[in-house]
Amino acid sequence: MKSLRLEYRMRDRPDDLIFAIVISILLIVLIDIAPDSPIRSIIGLFFLLVLPGYVTICAFSPQKGKMDFIERIAISLGLSISIFSLLALSQYFILSGIDFDVLEFLLVGFVVFVAFIAWQRRMRLPEDERYEIDVSIGLSLKGVGWADRLLLVGIVIAASVSIILMSMALTAPSRLGEYTEMGLLGPTGQTGGYPMNITVDQKAKVNISVTSHEASESSYNLIILLQPKNNTGANITHWREGDPFTEIQSLDGGLAMAYNFTLNPSESLNRTYSFSVEQNGTFKLRFMLFEEGQDIYGQPTNEVWLWLNIRS
Repeated sequence: MKSLRLEYRMRDRPDDLIFAIVISILLIVLIDIAPDSPIRSIIGLFFLLVLPGYVTICAFSPQKGKMDFIERIAISLGLSISIFSLLALSQYFILSGIDFDVLEFLLVGFVVFVAFIAWQRRMRLPEDERYEIDVSIGLSLKGVGWADRLLLVGIVIAASVSIILMSMALTAPSRLGEYTEMGLLGPTGQTGGYPMNITVDQKAKVNISVTSHEASESSYNLIILLQPKNNTGANITHWREGDPFTEIQSLDGGLAMAYNFTLNPSESLNRTYSFSVEQNGTFKLRFMLFEEGQDIYGQPTNEVWLWLNIRS
């Protein structure tokens, strides 16, 4: 075989927009069935950096001649980040916080909706005016010596092995990535709207979320402590028994409660903590997470807190 030529021309069917829609739907499926999969991370990164901007450019410029494929991809990178930021900012002001699960669906919905608009606008143009991706790759071995041919074969084999090894590394479980995640959300389950300024005995609530990314089942001890502003360390003066999440807890400085639980890999604990404070002043409401067997008077594995200004 003297030469090899690969040609692709898109005109009758918008394969690039179909690809964007398929990737968007695939990402939603992967978020649901494999949230910690490296494949989901790769697809999600490509989706975030390229697709929102690319479909937007295709919607505004459905005809050929203005920008080639490389220019569209380059502009898509910056435009995609801008679209992501605007959607996140809009959600923050409309919903008083950012819910990343909702934001993912907003981005997917945006890409699918704008891709259909770009599809309709492109198909309404005469065939010879439609934007198309024209790829033509030619490879000729004419005049190439055996040494150069062997070198070319070696390069192809090395590239293939590298791709296989990279795929194995991404899909293999790694202990270096094991961790436990903890976060504190507002009363509505979103970032923002925290009850930081309240009156004595006023009822308030926050949401605590703990997610295990460990390789096996893990047990935890969650310590909740109301600590006066000027105190350091644990400063636990007295304990209260019982489940801290079953009823509204009336707190005073130095009071601590403990909650023991177990999580499987990728499992989450989500609880609403309702409370009131019996005295005025400034306090630090601490949520300290300890692993099983860890000294609860030492340094916690994870910690989140909320500053409270209590007035009469």
